[in-house]
Amino acid sequence: MKKNNNILILAFGILFSALALWLTFKDIDFASVKQELLSANYWWLIPAVLLFLVSNFGRGMRWRAMLQDIPSPKRIFFIVHTGYMVSNILPFRLGELARVYLVSREKGLTTMQAFSTAVLERLLDVLVVTLFMVLLLPLVPSRGIIVQGGQIAAVVAVVGLAGMFIAAWQRDLCINLATKFSGFLPQKARELLLKMLANALDGIRAISVRDWVRAIVWTLFIWIISGLSCYALLLAFWQDAPWFAGMFSSCLLALGLGVPSVPSGLGVFEYAVTQSLKAFHLVGGAPVAYAIVLHLMNFVLINVIGAIGMSQEGESWQHLINAAQRMAGRETEKA
Repeated sequence: MKKNNNILILAFGILFSALALWLTFKDIDFASVKQELLSANYWWLIPAVLLFLVSNFGRGMRWRAMLQDIPSPKRIFFIVHTGYMVSNILPFRLGELARVYLVSREKGLTTMQAFSTAVLERLLDVLVVTLFMVLLLPLVPSRGIIVQGGQIAAVVAVVGLAGMFIAAWQRDLCINLATKFSGFLPQKARELLLKMLANALDGIRAISVRDWVRAIVWTLFIWIISGLSCYALLLAFWQDAPWFAGMFSSCLLALGLGVPSVPSGLGVFEYAVTQSLKAFHLVGGAPVAYAIVLHLMNFVLINVIGAIGMSQEGESWQHLINAAQRMAGRETEKA
């Protein structure tokens, strides 16, 4: 059953990535893309890379705040990149579990703490990104599906975050309701779902108000710097780009990568970025060229730093993947 589920998830990822690639390139003149790549001002890569690294440092510091400052800033920075590296290369978002496994080896931390805070990070990201999009939408020239989608996502995020805190406040009631309404699921799936829910709610309750405030501030910092990184690189292809175009691109990309895809978000990444720029009436080869370079920058930086982090942790690929698979409840296949 688990193997069939994995095959189905992988098939959906391949389907969405293939569809996104086709939509991105179906009307594109590849000669214009080549020309844009050759004529871009790549000096803008320097601030883009530096801002990208600062943003990812913020990701590590946010997670560290939610983990009560137990891991060192250096170690958490490399662990975050190691997890992203795994997700860049392997399917099923194993990188999330890989980084949970690595940080849970720290003395004073449990797997439950690491897992629940990793989930909460994603919820904070969705909330802040959608709120930024709502603030930016009045500045975006083109309206339509992007505006409607942003408004819907913002409502969902706010309701979801409020519901998360209410559920944590009424933990026992929430667990009882989940137990009652999950009776139709297979026994193992039901047990896993209830365990994950209990861990997440316990994780929310374990974080102090002070640490929540710090995590929210770090989340704001992360996405502001990420938007500036995208803007810096955008200037390499569009000299007159408004400052908020980079932020809008970063936000739409973050939401787009929530869609199932192959590792590293291939196709979905490019489609989300090009659509964000079309909202500013930027067409032709420039949006695609920008998306390609932005994706390549992300991929290379994450993998290089992640490989350094894996070496510092004394890990091998096989051992780390096996550990992540065990955390996912899968049996590691023997060669």
